Amino acid sequence: AGLPIVATNAGSNREIVKNNDYGYIVPTKNYHALADKLLDLILDREKRMFFSKNALNRSLYFSIENSAQSHIELYKELTRYAHAK
Repeated sequence: AGLPIVATNAGSNREIVKNNDYGYIVPTKNYHALADKLLDLILDREKRMFFSKNALNRSLYFSIENSAQSHIELYKELTRYAHAK
């Protein structure tokens, strides 16, 4: 957590990584684009720090506390629904 991300647009990466906010999404099997974005992060400290801060904030969404709270809320909603029938 807290590191800029460079990922390919395979699988659910596009749903997880917000392009130009805390990382980059590059086309699958395009090693030139991958190298370009990695070099960009190596050379641009300000962007690297911006992405890092945003990545850390985003990682909090996936914390165990948030996951547990989401499951608790879902359970409460389902039990209310079951009792209403």
